[in-house]
Amino acid sequence: MARRINTRFLGITVASVAGVVVVGYFGQKALVTERPQTYIETGKRLLRERQWKDAAGNFAKAGKLDSTDASTQVLLADAMEQLRETDPKAGRGRSSFLGERALGHVDPGSRSMALIIGSICDGL
Repeated sequence: MARRINTRFLGITVASVAGVVVVGYFGQKALVTERPQTYIETGKRLLRERQWKDAAGNFAKAGKLDSTDASTQVLLADAMEQLRETDPKAGRGRSSFLGERALGHVDPGSRSMALIIGSICDGL
């Protein structure tokens, strides 16, 4: 006599396993959340250590997690400004035409944006 597969048991088992996987996935998304404060603290530490590129990366991650916090954007702009000063090779804009003669001079566009963003953050 041939053995028959119990389709009812098999269907219930597959549905139960799928349900556990779905609940586990969404439970992890709900319970395990990244906090922007950890990235901000790491970025500030990296700024003190003069690791501008890594600091900018951490501030960018924090900005993606909490896009309403303007102070994170200011910290990112500060890190990018320091990074620009250490790597002054310009690929676009007026500085790309000036080349080496642009070294030592602040880019007026970036400076004006830093002032605008800073005044907005001070007003908040």
